[in-house]
Amino acid sequence: MEKINPENPNSDKKKDVYLIGGSDLEMHQIKKKLTRSGHEVIDKNLKWGAKADDYKKEIEQILREEKIPVAIELSGADRVTGVVDIDHHGDKSSKPASISQVMERAGLKMSFIDDLIAANDSAYIPGMEAKIEERRKNFEARIGSEKFEKMKQRLIAFVRAKDRQIQGITEEHEKQAEEAISHLENACDGFLTVVRMPHSKTATVADRLYGKYKNLIIISDDNEINFYGEGKLCQDLQKKFEGSWSGGSGLGKNGENAYWGISSNSGDILEFVKQYIEDNFLKV
Repeated sequence: MEKINPENPNSDKKKDVYLIGGSDLEMHQIKKKLTRSGHEVIDKNLKWGAKADDYKKEIEQILREEKIPVAIELSGADRVTGVVDIDHHGDKSSKPASISQVMERAGLKMSFIDDLIAANDSAYIPGMEAKIEERRKNFEARIGSEKFEKMKQRLIAFVRAKDRQIQGITEEHEKQAEEAISHLENACDGFLTVVRMPHSKTATVADRLYGKYKNLIIISDDNEINFYGEGKLCQDLQKKFEGSWSGGSGLGKNGENAYWGISSNSGDILEFVKQYIEDNFLKV
């Protein structure tokens, strides 16, 4: 990998200091690439939902040193003076994946694996499928059509498994997900799949059910709720329920996929989702 001077030429030669957000595969890869190329990185091993305020003292120190704090997927960073905000979730979903933004800012080249990780974080499995398909001709010329299909599935499975691992998903989480799936509920004439499980490591369910649902809501015993499906509904959920998160390349778009989640179940979220589906898909 090409190494460069960590000082960003577009920042009046002030040195960037990168602040790592909630732990997942994309954040793991960002930290690895930045560290290996000599950039200054601070990682507090935060979980999803990480905030700029979690780095309040560090940001103040970086600014005193006349460096530039670069916040990666830290909510509220766009409201902190002097901080560069890098994100692609919520109202920033039209932007490239965070790893793409970071690599461009740092002057580093994206590898094929970086591209897959970016696609996974922005558009999940469909995004990875599309990215691999871009190289179909080159791969098929070398290994043939049958081996290409197997390779595609192995690459996607590898990225998803690595993402779950870095998120702290254990074998017990995986087993609980399988048990929860065995008791799933189909609602709204099959337009909604409802899964209830003890934990909120939702990738354990979403990965297993990929391609088998139209819309999926996962209700966890720790009071967290996550929804995968209709992009416009995800946007409406974000607007309706304060303190929630959302993302995905299809956010806000009818007929495209996105995701939404909230850490506190207000009690009427499931009914809100059902009513939306009733009004938009089931009424003639």
